[in-house]
Amino acid sequence: MKCVLATDGTESSLKAATWLAENLRLDAGSDLYLVYVFPIPSHPEVYAELVCLPKYASDEPVKRIADPIMKRTREALGDLEANIYDIVLVGNPARDIVETAMVQKADLIVTGNRGLSSSSELCLGSTSNAIAHLALCPVLIVR
Repeated sequence: MKCVLATDGTESSLKAATWLAENLRLDAGSDLYLVYVFPIPSHPEVYAELVCLPKYASDEPVKRIADPIMKRTREALGDLEANIYDIVLVGNPARDIVETAMVQKADLIVTGNRGLSSSSELCLGSTSNAIAHLALCPVLIVR
């Protein structure tokens, strides 16, 4: 089995990692891709005068944020026997997670849900909702 686990270090994404470890039968022949996407605004040019946004996953600010997120996610997975790969990207989280799943030919995407109310989700959007609508494979949203 090939599985993508979306992570951002929040309690909900760590809960998704724990759920995955406890409920999916991922053995030594399974591949698990931990995907963290450093979010960049839709129109970064608007912020050009205010901040210097990173462009690459290897940029120091991204690594400083991503490394502890990946470490906590691996800890939440416990002693999983699967082959685990860290993927750190810079861009649009929902789109890049779905693209990663497509490239890796994933059988499943697992993601957490922050539990926003319907009105908050309408205004703020929802990465897990976007993933569910964009993905070509099944998506499991852990609450």
